[in-house]
Amino acid sequence: MTGQDTEKLLRDAFARLLEGKPINTEADGKVSIKRINDEATLSLSSIYYYKDFVKEAKIAIRDYKISKNKKNSEKEFDAEEEEITKLRAELKNEKRLKSKYRDEKNNQKSLNNEVVIENTSLAYRLFELHDEQRNTFNSNVFPF
Repeated sequence: MTGQDTEKLLRDAFARLLEGKPINTEADGKVSIKRINDEATLSLSSIYYYKDFVKEAKIAIRDYKISKNKKNSEKEFDAEEEEITKLRAELKNEKRLKSKYRDEKNNQKSLNNEVVIENTSLAYRLFELHDEQRNTFNSNVFPF
């Protein structure tokens, strides 16, 4: 195999790794010089004979990692924004429920006050009727 063939193997392996579709290594998104060497199925450290390719690959790997980190940061930011939106909606719903429950509590207090007033009125009326009946009974009794 010539040097050009080997370099083509390295470039193809590198392209597969960047695309996330490796054939000879695990598809976990990791890209490194060693991973390129392994993907190209070259013997240990053979890649280092191609110094120009290694320099290009290191720059490309750095850019790839920066791009990947930026995408991950954007995903995290989007997830955080989504979480904030969700929490705001929950807070709004909780405020609505709190207001509703406060109104129900106030209405219940008002009804309770009305019941107490009605019971007091009925108790007083019962007292009046009882007193009237006692007075009537005492006036119908004749002393001996």
